[in-house]
Amino acid sequence: MQQRTRPLLTRLLRPTRQERLRMLNSEAWVCVLASYVLTLFAYLWPADFRNQAPAYVAVAWSRS
Repeated sequence: MQQRTRPLLTRLLRPTRQERLRMLNSEAWVCVLASYVLTLFAYLWPADFRNQAPAYVAVAWSRS
């Protein structure tokens, strides 16, 4: 017997427990991968403070 799939809108608005856990798992992995990508991007981005005011540079250095 074939299981009937529910419409997309119903799955998003009123998910079953299994669907909710699957959505949460995929969202968590997206957050983890996005954080790695953003961390790598921030590490590779050159910090160029030559044209900034000294107070801005001091605050930037104190916060990092």
